Amino acid sequence: TSIAGATGTAIGTGSANTTAMQAACTSGAAVDVGAYAGGGQTDWFLPSKDELYEMYLYKDSIVDTATYGFETLNYWTSSQHNATFAHSTDLWNRAQDQIEKFRNIRVRPVRAF
Repeated sequence: TSIAGATGTAIGTGSANTTAMQAACTSGAAVDVGAYAGGGQTDWFLPSKDELYEMYLYKDSIVDTATYGFETLNYWTSSQHNATFAHSTDLWNRAQDQIEKFRNIRVRPVRAF
């Protein structure tokens, strides 16, 4: 299903994309992130395509990889490619792809700061 308002790819669009997804979906990555309350916080969202790519670029600076390491698998972004596919990023080797929305892949919740 195409989700209006979930096509932003730029840094700063992930939160709005996630909100649009949560309004249109009853399950999936955005719903899972909406239920996440890590650190007692409830304002987590799925990063946009560019936000997640930026995390890849700085992953060694922003995370204790021994504890919170990035798996060598794809992670969802909040950026919709079209009605059937959404963008994903492999946080180990930076490969960006489009994956069918029904696939079950990892999420990496983020917060704005």
